[in-house]
Formats: sequence, structure tokens, C-alpha cells
Amino acid sequence: MSSLQTSFPWGFKKAVISKPTKNKRKIQEDIDTLGDAKSRTKFHPNNSNSTSRKHRTHAIMGTKLPLNTLIETLDHESLQKLVKSLVEQRPDVQEALYNAAPTVTVQVCIDKLTDKVENIKCNLPYKVDTECDYTYLRVKALVHEFFQALSDYMLNFLPPQEYDVSKSIEFLNGFLLKVLLKMPMFSHMEFKYYYKLTLDKLNTVYVNLIADFIQQKPTNILLLKDSDLAEKLLEINKHYEDYFEQVSQLLSQDEGSDIPERLQGLSNLLNFSSENNPLNGGVVSSVKGSW
Repeated sequence: MSSLQTSFPWGFKKAVISKPTKNKRKIQEDIDTLGDAKSRTKFHPNNSNSTSRKHRTHAIMGTKLPLNTLIETLDHESLQKLVKSLVEQRPDVQEALYNAAPTVTVQVCIDKLTDKVENIKCNLPYKVDTECDYTYLRVKALVHEFFQALSDYMLNFLPPQEYDVSKSIEFLNGFLLKVLLKMPMFSHMEFKYYYKLTLDKLNTVYVNLIADFIQQKPTNILLLKDSDLAEKLLEINKHYEDYFEQVSQLLSQDEGSDIPERLQGLSNLLNFSSENNPLNGGVVSSVKGSW
């Protein structure tokens, strides 16, 4: 019989590698396997239960945009179309829109008319002279739109819509000095008609505004003389070949002088609507206001 050492030279005990260790490992593996099975059973129910729970979950339903968010999202053109469509479908809302709309300022109107002139220029055919009829025909619709807007804005600054004569004069001066001078001078007969009609009407409006203002109170002429109106009219007449000389003559009157009556010769002229254009067969008729 050979004698066995009581311990290994590396310091391990015999009990560590004895046969019972093998059985313990197998038992432990069985326990772990059983534990995993229970865990899967507990946290992963079968398909039927899972489907049942899904049916009980509340669904997230889509909704329309809130009106405030919708309006904020629309661009200028889309919002404009929306309002026009609403007015066409519901004419009864027009008065509510007028009451809720902010006051339109003179500067905003001048800026809008300037934008329309710039739009006309941008749409002119490349390297084609404005003397050519083809050039005007290319932008004819935009020119009509411009004159229609001018008519609308001018009426907005006349009595009985607007009684503040300073705003009326501000619009007239702004249009004559900042807008109309930028308009291309087309040689087409229709444009010449519109252009001449514009000057005729603006001269009539200007004379009547000043005459009415002075007749309300004779000392008002002193207010006009103390303003820069005389200088503005001097500049306007320079650009338009003294077309508004009659307005300047009113300012040169002394306090208490007889003021000529309102001009009536153009009171039956149309506004600048292309539908009423006599060149297109329209019938001349009276227009609202003093325009």
C-alpha cells in the first residue's frame, strides 16, 4: 500500500475536488433551471393573455389642429385665401371682420402699392422695351390690380370714411412722390388712359380736400401754410409738369379770400376697376364717395 499525502503541494484541500462536489453542481444546475422556468412563466405570459391586455389599452386618437395653431401655421397667401373663402361662404361675417380688423395706416398702404409696382417690374419681359405693346400685355393683369388697389386705398382715406384731412394729404403725397414715379411708363393706349385718369382724379381729390378744409374754418389756411405742404406740392408739380398747380394756388390765398367751389367735372368718372374700363366696353357711371 502506498501512503497518500494529507494535502496537495499547492495548498488545496481534498474536499474541494471530492466526488460529492459533482453531485452538488448538478443539483444547483437543476435549481437554476427550475428558477428560470418560473421566472419566464411569471414575466412572460402566453400569447392569449398578452393579446387580451392589448385590447384593453386606450388608443391615442388624432385630432384637428387647434384654430390658433392652424392660423399660426398658414402663410400670408393661404391665410388670405382662407378669409376670402370664408367671406364668400358667409357674407354675414363681413361686418364682424371690419369691426375686428386693425386700422389700416397710410404707410402700410403706400408700402403695398410700392410692392405692386415692384412686382410689375419683376415680371417685365427680359430686354424688351416698355414702348412695345407686348411688354404691357405681359403685365396687364398686374397693372389692373395696381390701379384697383389705388382706388380702394384712396376711397379709404376720404370722407365720410376718413375726416382727418392730414391723413388724406399724407396718402396723396406719398403715392405721387414714392409710388407712381416708380411705375414704368408704357406706351400702350390703355395704360396711358389709366395714367391720365389717375392724375385727373388725384388732382380733383386734392383740390376738393383743401377747399373743404379751408371752408370749414378760414384760419385753417394758416395751418396749411405752416406745414410743409407747399414744399411737397412744389416737388409734385415739378415731377408732373404742374398738373397740381391749382392746389398750389389754393395755398397762396390769403385768409378770408373766396375759395373756389369743389371740382365737379370728374365726379362721374369710374374707379380703376378693370371690369369698368371704358376701353373694354364698360359703361360710365357714378362712383361712391368723392373718388
